[in-house]
Amino acid sequence: MKEDNGPFIALIIFVILSVVFGFMAYSKHQELYGDDPNGSKSKDAEIKRVKDDITRLESEVADYQALAAKLRETIRTEQTRFQTYADQTAEYSSEYERRRQLVTWAENFEKQASELSGTVNKLKNETLTRVNKETTESREKMEKELQEKNTSKEAAIARLRQVKEEFDIDTKKYRQTRNYEQSGLDESKSVLSDLTQREVERADIFREADGQVIVSDAVTNMVIINRGTAAGVKNGYRFEVFTLLPGNQKLVKGYIEVRKAEPSKSECLVVRRPVLLPKDPLSAYVGKDPEELYSPFQESGNKSFTAQPLSGGGRVAMMGQTKDQPIVEGDLIQNPFYAPEKAFTYYIAGSKEMINERQKSAIRYRWTEIKNVIEFYGGKVLTAPDVSVNYVIAQKNPKTEGTDAEKAEFQKCVDLGLPVIYEWELFRFLDTK
Repeated sequence: MKEDNGPFIALIIFVILSVVFGFMAYSKHQELYGDDPNGSKSKDAEIKRVKDDITRLESEVADYQALAAKLRETIRTEQTRFQTYADQTAEYSSEYERRRQLVTWAENFEKQASELSGTVNKLKNETLTRVNKETTESREKMEKELQEKNTSKEAAIARLRQVKEEFDIDTKKYRQTRNYEQSGLDESKSVLSDLTQREVERADIFREADGQVIVSDAVTNMVIINRGTAAGVKNGYRFEVFTLLPGNQKLVKGYIEVRKAEPSKSECLVVRRPVLLPKDPLSAYVGKDPEELYSPFQESGNKSFTAQPLSGGGRVAMMGQTKDQPIVEGDLIQNPFYAPEKAFTYYIAGSKEMINERQKSAIRYRWTEIKNVIEFYGGKVLTAPDVSVNYVIAQKNPKTEGTDAEKAEFQKCVDLGLPVIYEWELFRFLDTK
């Protein structure tokens, strides 16, 4: 309330000072002019002194106002401090009362504990007496049982010694019999391995015709085959065109690619371009395709599993049909990924390890690229070999490269007698350019 009365007090002081100053001004005016407004009395010096007094009084009033504001702030601070002290006093009173109750509770608890101590001592003595009695009885019983068990132990040891002697005799006889039978078993396994060991079975699918040429135009390089969408043919399918010579010799005439597949036939275009065929420096073998990198007489041959690169000087040739052996009506077509109204299942053998974004055992195409082509032709690729696999596609060195599991899976393919196609044999079909 004192803080709220400050402005009112200042107003009263201001009114009083105004009245005083007004009265003083009137007095001075009377002294100067009296009843005559045109009086000639001069009080300049006194007027100046009075003005100075007024200025001084105004300054003092301003000082008093500043002092009043400072006092109001002091009063506000003291009120806040008083309220804080009041709150702390109430908190201390509450804490004091709580502690007084705790002291009372502790005194009551100590009294109860003293009363219980006598009861506990009494029960303790009674329990100790009973435990001592039961302990004595249990000790006597255990000593009797221990004596009986020691007697049984000695008898069991004697029986065990006899059984051990009999077991040692039987073990000696068993080891002799086992060694004799193991020797016979090892000999039988060796004979069985010699009788059951299988060589890599090469796939003969390249001699199986998937259809034939019914129309051929050597001028426009257009070919029509007797397979269409009803037999699963799609635009973009590629076929090898060949004919069988006397003695069942296969003569490849070129490759065609389906441009327009109809229900019962398909229009194809002969694939033509100049290529450089690689050569085997250790033999007269010349690659059939420009992408062929290894000689069939090594990694893909009958004896060796060390790939022989085709690093000799190549021979330029025109890929496509030739004037000497043009594609004619009746020629056969074949694709190892395609069969009329049937889908093949494959397993790709070889190390899947990647080095600098290149598959370690890939000859030219990574296994994922081969998988994509197989699926394009409607086939299926398994991640592990089993009896449902139609053909195994072997990349470089499947017997010697890759993890132990990958090597074992290829050996399983061999043991199952699954037909093997080597990657280099599929270059022309894997080339999607």
